Amino acid sequence: MKKVIRGLVISLLAVTLPLTVAHADSKDKDQREAAKEQMKNERERMKHDKEMVKKQRKRDEEYQRESRKEREEIEREDRKDKEEYDREMRKDREEHQREMIKYREEHEREMRKEKAEHKRESRKD
Repeated sequence: MKKVIRGLVISLLAVTLPLTVAHADSKDKDQREAAKEQMKNERERMKHDKEMVKKQRKRDEEYQRESRKEREEIEREDRKDKEEYDREMRKDREEHQREMIKYREEHEREMRKEKAEHKRESRKD
């Protein structure tokens, strides 16, 4: 009984509606094709996005590598400059110490000479 009623309903619909079963199938097929195309486009877009993220990450890593190299080079130059400055300061300190020793020795000689002269003068008197 249900099958008969169902068949009658389908017959009535087929007669009253301008759509045929074949037309409905083609409409569903078009929708499926459109959905497939949309999914395909979405997959391609996701693939493209993933590729762009990968390229951006690669550029970022390259930039970080270059920055690190530049920073290390600057640090090396700074160390080299500091070592050179320290050497010059040490050299200047040593030279100053030598001059101070020389000055002290000269001063001590002069003081001995003056003392000796003073003794001679005091003996003459």
